[in-house]
Amino acid sequence: MSFRLKTILGVAFIEMTLLVILVWNANQLMRDSGEDQLVQRASTAVTLFASMVKDSVISYDLATLETFVTELMKNEGLVYVRIFDQDQMLASAGDQEALLRPFVADYSLESASDQIYDIESGISEAGEQYGRIEMGLSTESLQQRLYSATVKNSSLAVVEIILSALFSFLLGSWLVKQLQVLRQASSEIASGKLGTQIPIVGSDEIAETASYFNQMSAALALSTNKLNRLNVTLEEQVKQRTAELEYAHQSLQSILQSMSEVLLVVDEQGEIQMSNPACTRLLGIEEHQLIGTDIHRLVDSNQQESFDRVIEQQLSSGEEFTLLAADGRRLPVLMMAAKIEGGGDGRSVVTAQDLRELKRAEEGERFLSFQEGLNEMSANILHNIGNNLSGIGGHLIIIRRQMDQLEKLSKVLHQFQERMVEEPELVIPDGDMEKVTQVLQFGAKNIEEIALNKVGKAVNSVERLAQHIGSVIRVTPIGGGRMRSGSSFDLSNLLRDVEILVADRLQEKQIAFSWQLSSTVGRLPFSRNLLLQSMVHLIENSIEAIAAGKQGTIKVFAEQTDQKLLIRIIDNGCGIDPEYLDEVVRAGFSTKGKGGNGLHAVGNYIISIFGEMDIVNRTDGQGVEVRLEIPFPA
Repeated sequence: MSFRLKTILGVAFIEMTLLVILVWNANQLMRDSGEDQLVQRASTAVTLFASMVKDSVISYDLATLETFVTELMKNEGLVYVRIFDQDQMLASAGDQEALLRPFVADYSLESASDQIYDIESGISEAGEQYGRIEMGLSTESLQQRLYSATVKNSSLAVVEIILSALFSFLLGSWLVKQLQVLRQASSEIASGKLGTQIPIVGSDEIAETASYFNQMSAALALSTNKLNRLNVTLEEQVKQRTAELEYAHQSLQSILQSMSEVLLVVDEQGEIQMSNPACTRLLGIEEHQLIGTDIHRLVDSNQQESFDRVIEQQLSSGEEFTLLAADGRRLPVLMMAAKIEGGGDGRSVVTAQDLRELKRAEEGERFLSFQEGLNEMSANILHNIGNNLSGIGGHLIIIRRQMDQLEKLSKVLHQFQERMVEEPELVIPDGDMEKVTQVLQFGAKNIEEIALNKVGKAVNSVERLAQHIGSVIRVTPIGGGRMRSGSSFDLSNLLRDVEILVADRLQEKQIAFSWQLSSTVGRLPFSRNLLLQSMVHLIENSIEAIAAGKQGTIKVFAEQTDQKLLIRIIDNGCGIDPEYLDEVVRAGFSTKGKGGNGLHAVGNYIISIFGEMDIVNRTDGQGVEVRLEIPFPA
């Protein structure tokens, strides 16, 4: 639809709407005015006629009533008239068909559907009703006048609409003349003739639009030229970027091929979407067999919950797990997880580092730590150990000599037994069994004396000397040794070693030992041997505090900040009397009647590395909590 046609139709629609409203209002006013005149005329006529015939009705003067009725019907517009007393009709005149219809009073022009306006009026005197008058007035002439006016008004409105359409056509043609020029110029630009200019006529809005069009066309031509030049450059950049992306893709594939760590991409349900060759090399499972497999099938069943926590919390610090290889091997790995950002599909990247070499290195490190502990012992302590070992050697010589005596005695008794079997009459010439009994009693007495008095005492001395050596070895490296920071180590592995060292005592008292390490705890740059001995002392102290038969628990918690390692050891033992809390780390102090140096040695070690150790009773009165703060070396 053209702009000109839209202008014509718009003006015509507005004119038509206004004329319809005007014509309708004019006709409504004429109708209301004619209706008011009709109602007023009918009311006046019936009221006056009732006054005229009142006396004749009261006196039953029928001749006079007939005269009045006949004269009244000579008035134009009256259709019928009827006069009634209280019981019967006294006189009537007018259209016979109208007289035969039942009377229904009308109150408006719309209710007079038979083109007769019916009206009535009562005949009364001194408040008493004597009769009534029924009268009908024709509405035909009024309806014809109203129809004629409607036709004239409508014809006039149609003429006005035609004239408005004509003038709208002329106005639209004049307005769109400049728009046609704009349209032609736009078509040329669309066909590729950029920079097309049009003449500007006048200073109205269309002329202003034409000016803007010329500016736009010139700017468009300039921008297109720049764009063409940039397009050439962009094509070269796209080719270069494509080559870079191809190189990056090939590099990524090379990295994935050469990675020693296992890399897996899993979805929200844990199904494997991608794997690298390192996974095949480690587990012996081909990539096409891994795709679509639940990653939980590769993890030890006892570690499923911990593995889910790594995936959910996206732990990048790593946690140790055991993977199951195709040939049944159980492989220790350090696993980490990270969410793939921007994908919106909830996929995660899971990496696993083979810890077998690291485990072997840690075993070697433990041996070196043991050698380090020996090197840290002072010459005086080694001298004491040498003296004790010399004492043990002397007692072992005594035991060996007594064992020789027992062997000789055993041979004598054996020979005696053989002779009793072979030549009983020579051994017991008179059949006197009392001599046999005396011989046996003598042998048993010698054996008992050697076993209890000599061998037993020597064994007890050896045990005491061995305990003395153990006490010296446990205490001295911490208290007298100098801290050396060796290579870093894993705290969880150290705690496993602690559990192994105290396993017998834990099992003896049926104590549950566990630890929980924060994800922030990494590899520690401390002396592993010194920290191991400190933890053993503290755990043994907790074991001593738990009564036999009690369901004991010892828990170790650890977390790491940027500057220090925080360790808490909590047991549910008997606790410490508050008056002794400040003395428990003193050398030789013990609440069991025998001197102890374990807590004293641990305290000295922690202080020597500028750390802090705090021992407090638990708030619930069930045991003790030991807190260690160990700063990282500068």
